[in-house]
Amino acid sequence: MGENKLSKWKLIVVISFIVLLGILVFNYKSFSGNSIVNPVISGKAILEASSVYKPDSNLEGDFKISLKQGELVPADSKVVVSLNDNNYEYNLEDLISNEKVKGDFYLENINVSGNGEGYGLPGSSSVNFVMKITRTSNEASNEENETTSETVSEANSEVNNSESTTTSEETSGITNESTSEASVEETAETTTSGEVTSEITSEEATTSETNSDETSGETTETSVDNSETAEVSESSGSLPITGNAVFKVFKFTGRAISDVDDEIKGSVSKDKPYVYELNDGETAEIVFSDQSVDLKISGKKARVTTDFGGEGFGKNYLGEESYGLVIDLSSLEIKAEEGDLKIYLTYNGQEITSVSNTLSVESSEQPTTSTDVSASNVTETIGTNISETNVSLTNQTLSNVTITNQTNATLTNQTVNATRVKANTGDYALSDEELSVLKSKTGSGTVSITKSEVANGRLIIRFQVGDYWLENSYDSSMSKEDLDYQINLDRVKWVKHLAQNLGQSESKSETAESYLGEYTL
Repeated sequence: MGENKLSKWKLIVVISFIVLLGILVFNYKSFSGNSIVNPVISGKAILEASSVYKPDSNLEGDFKISLKQGELVPADSKVVVSLNDNNYEYNLEDLISNEKVKGDFYLENINVSGNGEGYGLPGSSSVNFVMKITRTSNEASNEENETTSETVSEANSEVNNSESTTTSEETSGITNESTSEASVEETAETTTSGEVTSEITSEEATTSETNSDETSGETTETSVDNSETAEVSESSGSLPITGNAVFKVFKFTGRAISDVDDEIKGSVSKDKPYVYELNDGETAEIVFSDQSVDLKISGKKARVTTDFGGEGFGKNYLGEESYGLVIDLSSLEIKAEEGDLKIYLTYNGQEITSVSNTLSVESSEQPTTSTDVSASNVTETIGTNISETNVSLTNQTLSNVTITNQTNATLTNQTVNATRVKANTGDYALSDEELSVLKSKTGSGTVSITKSEVANGRLIIRFQVGDYWLENSYDSSMSKEDLDYQINLDRVKWVKHLAQNLGQSESKSETAESYLGEYTL
């Protein structure tokens, strides 16, 4: 029973992992714009322009580039407009009036390098650090001081007694002159012993050397080491108690106790130093920092500075604000044509961002007249009915839209009928082969409108078939009838174009049997 439950849980985990992996793969395809018609939309640009134009009209609308705070695009980048087989290239700085700034070129997820003039909004950066605050104090217990004092006194007494005894024994049987010299030497040794006692009871130990000439003519040297060890060596005889007393004194005198009070976390930049107020007995040191920092302590102030950070451009300067560049397409005076439009922003041959659209041009008016015309009363009726979001893909006409302007004018009992016919969506019906290719390549039998929103006076519409999609923008001030017509026309044209491109990607090979065989070398 327990094994069955465990197996079920394992199965659930495996299925969940597969579903999650599938979602991630789908989102990746959607994000990367896996489309032949519109392969790359980086999120840095949007095309706000009409997709339907009148004959002999120029491109209109805006090509907008959005940058993050901290990104800097070079001023000498190129703007390339590609319409069918025609390419038009411009310098970015010639198309916009934004103020130039200097800095290191940087665009997130795009490999650009160098520095100079460009367009962008500088961000701010700082260096993080951790500063340790330490309090230092010298402490010694009264009990230790008293013990030291008693030890030194006892040592001095023993030294004096020992020296007196030694002097008395050595001067036995010596002449009065020798006795006088021994007394002088004893006095010198006694004085030296006093000097050692005075030095070892001070806060900092120093080295004391005593040279005394014994009656045997040899020299005795006494040295005290500052590292809390003292040794007394003599060629004839030594006083171990004196060295032991000196060792104890240095062991307990001037011992330092350090307590870490706190660790301060802060940030500093090139133009914003960090200052910390120290209390009495406190000192500071840097224990961690992102970049190189300098710490200087003056009086009670600890000042942290660095040569990094401040305002600039780069990965460490990215912020939440945005910066926009707008290129007016009408200023380029490019003639609108039926076909594919793509606009690139490049630098040193590398594409930074791009957008694309499919354009259509209306047919010219072709009036038919049955008699002389003099218009008086004109009534225009536009018939259309487009409200679908999902449309099944078949080889039948997706939608027939005929916009007819019927003008009835009466003059001397004569009637004139003038008719203007716009593009018919039935002209873009899919063939059986195109429908088959589209379904096999996209895995979908419908075309959907998955995005419909108004931004800055433009209606943004996204058409999608499977993982392939295209975004168009329209003037939101247009009448609903005109909007419905253009949206429906763009939809069927794009589906037709997508099917044709997917069909072309299937390369078929045939065997050329006439060239097969063996040939003489």
